[in-house]
Amino acid sequence: MIFKIKLIFHWIKIYVYNFLYKINILNIHSPFVFNFHDTVVNSNGDFLLLENFKKKNKELFIKKNHREITFLFKSVNYFKVKSVYIDCNDFFYLLTVGSAVYKGNISIKNIDLFSDAQLEVLEKNNIKIKKNILPELAFIFDIGNIDIKTIINYKFVIIYKPHKDKKSKYIWNNISYLPKFKISIDLYDFGILVNINASRNKFYFRYR
Repeated sequence: MIFKIKLIFHWIKIYVYNFLYKINILNIHSPFVFNFHDTVVNSNGDFLLLENFKKKNKELFIKKNHREITFLFKSVNYFKVKSVYIDCNDFFYLLTVGSAVYKGNISIKNIDLFSDAQLEVLEKNNIKIKKNILPELAFIFDIGNIDIKTIINYKFVIIYKPHKDKKSKYIWNNISYLPKFKISIDLYDFGILVNINASRNKFYFRYR
């Protein structure tokens, strides 16, 4: 019974977000956001780098949400950053983000959480773990771990499941209005913050 109630609320949320999406897409005046929507959010196809990633990691890929992984890979790759800070205890999401980075340079918060075998997989995927780098993008797997003083230093921030519970929602609503970030994009499963020279806007999208 509880499961059915949660499922009903889930579908109501999807309906509301889809409704917001249809209104919002007609009013995108930011070239950056319009291109992001066209290239990542509303795109069905896989490009070569993503296809190769899927082929290399078939066994891991079937264990995770295909839709989420595809969107995350496309998003990170779209931003064309050379280095990424990753705060994540899920190896496959770490692998996805690292593989999508332009030069494969990553900084990991808790490297001790991962086994030698997992670190070897990163190496096979040409992902380089660096200590003294200044990442342009941060991927935060648990929004509860966010340090406000730190995230404002990144050009892009991708947050996983910003609506998973009341606490997460509260944190997301606060950080999405930080003056430092001119653009925030709410995709329900992901929240994206962008620090570029642009008019201040908040967008609601659904991704394919």
